[in-house]
Amino acid sequence: MLTTTHPKIYAELKEVVRIFITEDSVADFVIDFSLTDKIVIKINDLTHTFPYLTEQDPNPIIQKRNQLRTCKKALFLALQTYFKQNPSWGALTGIRPTKLVYEMQQEENSLEVISKKMQDEYFVSSQKADLACEIVKNQKGHFIKEPHLVNLYIHIPFCPTRCHYCSFISVPIYKQKHLVAEYVEKLCIEIENAINLIKQNNQEIFSIYIGGGTPTVLEDAQFESILKAIAVKKTKKQKTEFSCEAGRPDTITDKKIALMQKHGVTRVSVNTQSLNDTTLQKIGRGHSAQDFFDIFQKVKAAGFIINVDLIAGLEGESITDFQNTLDQILPLSPHNITIHTLAQKRGSKLFEEKQVKHAEDFIPLANSVSAMTDYAFNTLTINNYKPYYLYRQKRAQENLENVGYALPKMQCVNNITVMEEMLSVVACGAGAISKRINHANNHIARFANPKDVKLYLERFDTILLAKLDFLC
Repeated sequence: MLTTTHPKIYAELKEVVRIFITEDSVADFVIDFSLTDKIVIKINDLTHTFPYLTEQDPNPIIQKRNQLRTCKKALFLALQTYFKQNPSWGALTGIRPTKLVYEMQQEENSLEVISKKMQDEYFVSSQKADLACEIVKNQKGHFIKEPHLVNLYIHIPFCPTRCHYCSFISVPIYKQKHLVAEYVEKLCIEIENAINLIKQNNQEIFSIYIGGGTPTVLEDAQFESILKAIAVKKTKKQKTEFSCEAGRPDTITDKKIALMQKHGVTRVSVNTQSLNDTTLQKIGRGHSAQDFFDIFQKVKAAGFIINVDLIAGLEGESITDFQNTLDQILPLSPHNITIHTLAQKRGSKLFEEKQVKHAEDFIPLANSVSAMTDYAFNTLTINNYKPYYLYRQKRAQENLENVGYALPKMQCVNNITVMEEMLSVVACGAGAISKRINHANNHIARFANPKDVKLYLERFDTILLAKLDFLC
């Protein structure tokens, strides 16, 4: 579908094509992209020519970025003409649109000027440009780039069942029950080594996040051993944010709540995705809407800061279904509400089922999901919630975004610092990715543990040594 005389920029250009049509759809067009002293783009019999002008920069990394942006914007304009579409995020690709806002701020631009530049130079809609700028404004006070601070992430790759849309590094626990005890044992060793290394490096833990998967699917003793491994060596700083994903209400018990209280957890995610029982059953969740309400009240009574996740665009749900869910969540006043756009990810059951059906099923439903996310923004902001972090995913319905909203002063600092790649991350567990961030040269190095639990256990000693060497 896409051919180019410059294979090094192929991957970047392919992401622009994805804005208009997914790679899995049957294409009735061919793009020929060539680059010399000008950019020539031929889509079937229609030819577009653009000047190849880029800002010059002595930094080769920035220079390459400028060149890529010029090529991407040219291809976007050609495809926009061909498809007669105006995607709301314009020519922007990648996970983090807010990084562009921060970059423009370094030139001492105001947020109003940045919003206009995003619209004029990257063809972003005024609504999305304003949203990105609003999020950066709401991150003020939490934009931290301190080399002595790190985030600690712990991954639990098990769930009670696998949701149809999920492609995370997790499996139903009953399929690997024979590996769970050894996994927890090895994970605790990795955590203790990681925290000791943080101390040796004269660093401090800024935030702690136990994710997955569903950490609360573990047996009580296993769950507590992980909490102990973190708490025993944890920094003395009393206000360290400590979050735990307890995303499945069917795994949250009185004992689990008591253990989280005992070992210093401060924030808990209690997720339902929808409050439509038919939808919950269809997407593979093992709980009802009433189960969510019952558990939410228990977690709230225990004094935790609570996050709730909802998904816009679940199969079979109408705008009314989504509105009903959000309208029932609001009276509960969770401190954070994250609105995800359904993404049809490789590795998910949803993606596999779509593959069996028709490729055109990947084309987003016209404007229905946008109506949901617009309703969420309007409803939440009216009710004193502020958008404070944002990220995008491939194959998201209508090429939309995921946005976290928080009540005043209730932002999750882990969400901000991890999503904006402000602080290095020390990550433990199968599939966990550690990041070493150097802001001086804009370089990010990554170290990924094996995704497969069995492989993680078999190679544990080698992995641990290599990871400690990486973090040093």
